Amino acid sequence: MIYPNKLEYVNKVLQELQSNPDNPWRNHTDKEKLIFEWFITARQGDGLRLTDAGVNAFKLANIEHYDIEFGKKTNRMSYATLAWQKFILELNDKIRSPYYVGIKLVDNNKQPYIRLYDEKIAMMLTLYGDIHSYLESVRSTK
Repeated sequence: MIYPNKLEYVNKVLQELQSNPDNPWRNHTDKEKLIFEWFITARQGDGLRLTDAGVNAFKLANIEHYDIEFGKKTNRMSYATLAWQKFILELNDKIRSPYYVGIKLVDNNKQPYIRLYDEKIAMMLTLYGDIHSYLESVRSTK
C-alpha cells in the first residue's frame, strides 16, 4: 500500500473545508506552511503525528477518527521500560496515517489516548487490546 504524503493530506482537508464558513485557512495559499503548522515534523517519512492545529483542522473538516486509550501497562512493555522518545519514534514508524497523541481527564486522572484517522489501524489496535501489543506485533513481523 502506498501512503499519501503530507501535502496530499493537507489538500484533502482543505478540500473538505471549502464549504465551511468557519474555515480559518480559507485564504491560506501556502500549503507547505500548513504542513509545518499541522504536522509535528514537515519532513516526509518522519511520521504523520498531528499538532494541536492539525487535529483542529481535521476536526473542523469532519474527518472520521477513532480515539483509543493507550491501555494498561503490560508485562511485555510498559511506560517505564519504553522511553517516551522511543515510543513516539516507533509510532512514527508504525502508524501510517495521521494520528494525534493527547491526554484527557477521566475521573480526575490523566488518561493518554491516540486519535487515529484510519479505520483499519484502529480496528487492529482494538483487537490487540492496547497500543503496546499492537506495536510489538508489527515489530515482530518485519
